[in-house]
Amino acid sequence: MQTSIEEARETDADYISTSNMAAIVELQMPIDGQYHPALSIPVEACRRFSVHPLKWLQFVGFTIYGTEGHISRTTELQVVRYSNTNIDPCIYYYIPYHQGK
Repeated sequence: MQTSIEEARETDADYISTSNMAAIVELQMPIDGQYHPALSIPVEACRRFSVHPLKWLQFVGFTIYGTEGHISRTTELQVVRYSNTNIDPCIYYYIPYHQGK
């Protein structure tokens, strides 16, 4: 039995609804003086990859950017607590050491 286009759209809409969407962690990095998204990953994946997900995110930032840096929840240098075992779904900023000094 074939489904109509309308039925398929309703099924897709149910699947894509916000209640089914994963909470996302986004990492932004400075390029030419402005921050741009560099990584989006589900929070649960971050928690699964490391018991210290913020430290892991710092490592990923270093891997992508190629320079050591800090993770912050703002573009100002307010470094997160890397020992924290929880990570919130939000935007984090990778601040290279040379930029934060």
